[in-house]
Amino acid sequence: MSRSSLAKNLRSILCACALLLGVAPALAGPPAGSIVVTERRLNPALHSFQEDLKTEARKVLSKKPELENWKIFFVAYLKKAAGDSKVNVVFYDAAQPNKPGQPREPIHFAEIGTKPDTKVLMSDLDLRPDQGFKEGGKYQVLITRLINGKEEVYARTQLELK
Repeated sequence: MSRSSLAKNLRSILCACALLLGVAPALAGPPAGSIVVTERRLNPALHSFQEDLKTEARKVLSKKPELENWKIFFVAYLKKAAGDSKVNVVFYDAAQPNKPGQPREPIHFAEIGTKPDTKVLMSDLDLRPDQGFKEGGKYQVLITRLINGKEEVYARTQLELK
């Protein structure tokens, strides 16, 4: 093999490795349309962010003994960009059945500011008993927007409060 063809092959291999490394973090993340809940704020600038997100993910959130409320940190991987500067984080009682054609009443919702083209949203909220949250409660958590009176869902998860 000539020196120039060896260099060309090496460049091709290095380019392929660089592409794979650039794509790997995106592939390693949760699927579009999902919300990952954690008990603490994570730093997306860290190289270990995706790994930390996997190990810190919670479906059951415990209240800190010194607090009267639950603190929820989350990363939402939207199905598509919301197309607006605000989205809603909506909590529904998971024990109440969702009957087709009948509107559901949320336990609570909060408006979150974002960029219209954002596909990953990171935020936190306090969930308080005076908002309808209770210990042992199970909730559907949705990232939504109301469009022409209809709720469009961008991401979802289930959460239990202990």
